[in-house]
Amino acid sequence: MELFLLAIAAAALSVYLIRKHYSGYSIDHGFLVVNTGFSETRIPMSDIVEVVEMDQIVRQSTLKQTAEKIVGKQKHIAVFTRSNVSYLFVMKNTKRLIKSLKEQNPRVHIKARAKTKTKAKAI
Repeated sequence: MELFLLAIAAAALSVYLIRKHYSGYSIDHGFLVVNTGFSETRIPMSDIVEVVEMDQIVRQSTLKQTAEKIVGKQKHIAVFTRSNVSYLFVMKNTKRLIKSLKEQNPRVHIKARAKTKTKAKAI
């Protein structure tokens, strides 16, 4: 039983460290590069038209609230491009991303926070 609990704790810790290490963004040679987990998305800075930071109001279970206290709350950010392709990212440092995008491309329109209401499923 202790071995099983230790394995679960080790798996949870490794997932947390992988997501923390590999998630984030950078601006490289005119591209916004967003790393989420094991995938990488490259968006040309000249194509970005609008950025919206979204708050998600959710009735959360106690387990999810505890997990957010440990890991940290992540926010949603939507990036819209000229080619009618939109991207939705989940990350912690949305304010820094918006500030960096505005510095690199002053034509980017930043919208006020959009609030969405959802109900969480009971676990």
